[in-house]
Amino acid sequence: FMNAKDLTFQTVNDKQEAKIEVRGVVFGENGRPIGHAQHFGVVSLTEHEYQQALRNGIRIRYDMPARRPGAFQVRAAVRDVTTSRIGAAGEFVLVPNLNDKRLALSGIMLHSVPEPSQTGVIQATLAMPAAERFVPNSDLYSTCVIYNASLDPVSQRPNLTIQSKLFRDGKIVFTYSDVPVDIANQADLERIRVNLQFRLGADLEPGHYYLQLAVTDNALKNRLKDKEKDKLPPVIQWVDFEIVKPK
Repeated sequence: FMNAKDLTFQTVNDKQEAKIEVRGVVFGENGRPIGHAQHFGVVSLTEHEYQQALRNGIRIRYDMPARRPGAFQVRAAVRDVTTSRIGAAGEFVLVPNLNDKRLALSGIMLHSVPEPSQTGVIQATLAMPAAERFVPNSDLYSTCVIYNASLDPVSQRPNLTIQSKLFRDGKIVFTYSDVPVDIANQADLERIRVNLQFRLGADLEPGHYYLQLAVTDNALKNRLKDKEKDKLPPVIQWVDFEIVKPK
């Protein structure tokens, strides 16, 4: 996420354009780089989009492959090509071992608008507002990927359920209804992309919150005996975000 005011825009064919360079590095447990990515791109906005970007910012998205499981530190930097100004950020990421064929859930990405379906080497989209800050009485969108789901022996399709809870200060603030995972139009059933929408209540106080997603593999659970079902806990991931007062 970038503050558009920190970029240098120039008028090109009735659009506001800024040239950027994006770099990313993945560091292993010993602190040595084990992967990197570099992309050059142009953020091209109409006048309306440009004014919106000045208010809310811009989100840059690109991919960096994780070549092995483990705990990593991911660092990303963006350079304004015109001025050479640089902004950087980092995050610790845990990559599960998918070779053991156990159910796994990726990290959770949050958005304030629905995630676009198209993909590319580098993609710039308007952020409304920043991806980790939301206001009460608004919608929160999340994206994650489920790996290694079992197949139902009859339908030969996954059967997954997601339970979602909202936490603050270690206490449950809200429990959302359980939802089945939609597997229609999935290109790869071993990597199921899930997009969810949550309504943030109008009575939520400003502060830091956690969203918990718990995925249950019903296809596997239905094959177990009753005593064994309790020993099959759901796979859980968390993501933190902030609720702020509306401007």
